[in-house]
Amino acid sequence: MIMSLIEIMKIVFWENMTNEFPMLTGLFGLLIMVVLQQIDDIKKTKEHLEEEVQSKTEEKEKMLIHIVETLAGTIDAKDKYTKGHSSRVADYAREIARRFGYNETKLNDIYMMGLLHDIGKIGVPDAIINKTGKLTDEEYEIMKEHPIIGAKILQNIKEKSGMDIGAR
Repeated sequence: MIMSLIEIMKIVFWENMTNEFPMLTGLFGLLIMVVLQQIDDIKKTKEHLEEEVQSKTEEKEKMLIHIVETLAGTIDAKDKYTKGHSSRVADYAREIARRFGYNETKLNDIYMMGLLHDIGKIGVPDAIINKTGKLTDEEYEIMKEHPIIGAKILQNIKEKSGMDIGAR
């Protein structure tokens, strides 16, 4: 087992200092040992907290993805002709990005952009989205607005800036 720097310092201190300066074996030596132990304890606490922060960050990311997946399902439910479309777009986008070598954080961002790319359809009347026949020119103009509406909605997510790019 590899010894920590603190443990090595304790051994060196006791072997060298106490032999050369016997008076240090008393209270001063004990004080130094206590300080070294506290430093070691702080180091262990820091490592534990770093692990905890990493764990909570991963947990938060997973929760965010689940929320976005649920929202995408809600968007897809509005359009009976494209059920599952947002999930397919997200899966394809993530796979393409993975093949380009993007890291996990970027892959998750791209996946979320794919899920939310049609969020602007919330602002399009159901009668237009679910029309069985050909759209009129006016209806088509309204439908073409959904990327702009979506980008405006997604611009509000300050913690994940750039999400609006996926809607345009």
